[in-house]
Amino acid sequence: MKLYRIILLSIVVCFTACRKDIDDIDQNPGNNPPATFVNGSVLGLITDESGNPLEDATVTYDGFSVSTDEFGNFLMNNQSFNENATSIKVTKEGYFNSSRTFYPRLNETNHITLTLMDKVSSGTITPGNSTTINTEGVSIDFTTPSFVDESGASHTGNVNVFVRWLNPTADNLNDIMPGDLVGLDTNNDLNALQSFGMIAVELASDNGDYLQLAEGTTAQISLDVPAEMQGNAPASIPLWHFDEDSGLWEEEGEATLEGGKYVGSVSHFSFWNCDAPFPLITLSGFVNGDNGGIQNLKVKITDLELDQSGYGLTSDRGFFIGKVPEGHALLIEILGPCGNVLESEEIGPYTEDTEIAPIFVSTGEDVNISGNLSNCNGDAITQGYVHITFESGNTITVTMENDQTFSTTLLGCENDEMATAVGIDISNSLVSAPTDFNMSGDPVLNLEACEVYYEPGIYVDYNNGGGFEATGSGQDSLIAYTYQVQDFGTHKDYEITVLDWLLGEELLRGNVIVTEGSTDVQYDLQFLTDGFSISGVVTGGIVNQGVELLHVSDTNNDIEIVDSSLYDPSITEVEFTLNIEL
Repeated sequence: MKLYRIILLSIVVCFTACRKDIDDIDQNPGNNPPATFVNGSVLGLITDESGNPLEDATVTYDGFSVSTDEFGNFLMNNQSFNENATSIKVTKEGYFNSSRTFYPRLNETNHITLTLMDKVSSGTITPGNSTTINTEGVSIDFTTPSFVDESGASHTGNVNVFVRWLNPTADNLNDIMPGDLVGLDTNNDLNALQSFGMIAVELASDNGDYLQLAEGTTAQISLDVPAEMQGNAPASIPLWHFDEDSGLWEEEGEATLEGGKYVGSVSHFSFWNCDAPFPLITLSGFVNGDNGGIQNLKVKITDLELDQSGYGLTSDRGFFIGKVPEGHALLIEILGPCGNVLESEEIGPYTEDTEIAPIFVSTGEDVNISGNLSNCNGDAITQGYVHITFESGNTITVTMENDQTFSTTLLGCENDEMATAVGIDISNSLVSAPTDFNMSGDPVLNLEACEVYYEPGIYVDYNNGGGFEATGSGQDSLIAYTYQVQDFGTHKDYEITVLDWLLGEELLRGNVIVTEGSTDVQYDLQFLTDGFSISGVVTGGIVNQGVELLHVSDTNNDIEIVDSSLYDPSITEVEFTLNIEL
């Protein structure tokens, strides 16, 4: 049995499947089509490997960047996208960089998801020493190590190596891998790819600066081939690296099968993949309910010959599009938010690009929700969405029309009787109060975004240009905050710490006291590495913008010097904001 991936592209979808020997498949990948640009939008969710939303991840497309909010969501509205393949890049400290490739259609809002992988050091190369880095599923031999920084200048210090093996048989491969499994070969032809193993590699200095192999330098990579794939693994296989700009895997070199491992040489690092190409056709269609297309539904396709599956999400119009094996019978299933099958149908086989007849979904339990999103200032909302949380803990995002209305069909889980909606006005940084509604009937919600949207994190600015930001908790950020709370009944004392993990220093230690029934908040903050403290009483407290935050903000020029050997006299004023997600 041989494993490979099929790509269904509503978001991009890949799945592992058994397959014939590579030599038995007619290789007919077709040429790389020219870029064709259409106007569209993308609404996405970025999570960690535990499924938790990642806030303050940076999402970049064609020089334009946005950040994810506290729900892990981002919106790029009314952009010019390449309908033949558009790639967005996602970065966040403490995680491997990654990308997602999607296939937009004119005036559609695409829904995508991407899971970022934790970035943990796998070893260190000291200057001039040959080193082998070993970690689960992969080893890398640096026999003649030579490195440069991003400017091309030679790097002579330590090199920290971050490596992650991506198991090609894992259920979550589609979630954590970059792009999709479409590659550009050395003949400039597009291929669908079957992965026999994949790795992510990043190199960094002790200061966290990105590094790369110097020109003329190579390293040898060795990737495990899962036992269930070894019987049909070819003796040699093309190597492909991921190109963040094009969103495609690009062929570069080859690897040979040696003792259950693919071994090859590479001249630079990013994501590398051992893949064989095979032919695909494009499959598309719509998923409709009583009120038209349904967005954010999972479309699962199973290859009945190979007995393996993959999935994607419908767009705001209920549209899906993707690549499936040519000439294979398929099973298409529409899944509810808890994985329940709403509709299923055997389709195919197909030998050419096909748009199937619309699939109608009706459970008798669906709710059509509609309404509008406005704000107290009367300002136009050019970018916004509605975030809905079900009792089961599942969440969805609903796109907003140009006239600030929204409408969609919701399919909750069996025990979902209530849900909560929050309107997000990205263009004016406002958020509505949470609105609960019953999962029966067809509720109409009028959401008014009146509260200032607070970006979670701790932000400190000194008048002399110094300061710091801590936008995450734990070791997922180089500068991170932690807190503990003591409840005294009449008041709560929040003990806050900010740590610089890279330098191993505690930057800030402080207390914030919130009194029950009062909007006055007392704070006392010690800036340990700068030798001073500040204190005061301001208006603040607990705010709810879908999740609860402790919010305190002030500008303070009453500096108390604690350690004159550390204190810089040019610091005469401190402006700070604490938005601590509880």
